[in-house]
Amino acid sequence: MIGRKGWITLSAGLCLAGALSVQSASAAVITFGGWQAEWSDSLNQSDGSSVALTLLSSSDGQWIALQKVAVFADPAGRDGLDSIDINFTQISPNAVPKIVIAQENVTNASGTFWTGFNFSISGGVAGSAGLPHFDMDESFYNPSPFNVSPFELTGTTSDSGVVRGIELGNGLLADGGIWWPGIPKGALVIMASPNLTGPKQSFTFIEQPRIEDTPPVPEPASAAMILAGGFLLLSSRRRNESA
Repeated sequence: MIGRKGWITLSAGLCLAGALSVQSASAAVITFGGWQAEWSDSLNQSDGSSVALTLLSSSDGQWIALQKVAVFADPAGRDGLDSIDINFTQISPNAVPKIVIAQENVTNASGTFWTGFNFSISGGVAGSAGLPHFDMDESFYNPSPFNVSPFELTGTTSDSGVVRGIELGNGLLADGGIWWPGIPKGALVIMASPNLTGPKQSFTFIEQPRIEDTPPVPEPASAAMILAGGFLLLSSRRRNESA
């Protein structure tokens, strides 16, 4: 494992209040470690969904550790919520190979509860370093695994032999709740796979809450019709039995 001790210690050592007091980028574009991160201007508004990234630390050109603060406030139907997408573009041939989300703060302001959460990576150039993907060994299968409570790791999706999607479930986050992935331990590690030569690497990191469809509550008129239908069926069955 390369350089894990440094960013695990950093993640555990910073208090929550101190972590959030670090100044975050207000623009839709920031650069660090040979990468440019960009997201929609709509995610910089004071109301609605929003996102901000802060550089926490780096090590020997091998990795950068980021703090990510996100608010999900835009419902998009019963099967899910609008995702927050961050586009990463390589701007240097010496870009760091690992992007580590060492601390994250996620607020559910969507007006509904969440039953799961998805991390995914789309796009990318399959160059000499392969497709960008999640390093599952560094993230989950180590003595200090990525903390995702109140959820659990429930599945992954792969492409070209590497993990490009992580599914979390078996949990619940109420509306208004705040979730702290990676606190107090662990981190989400992205193998960004920069290319030394040829086309520069570019991919999208996507986060999306999941909600489950729940049976709708009948309106009073509909409920009365269902109740009346039940009485009619019961009366008919009794007449048949007495006959």
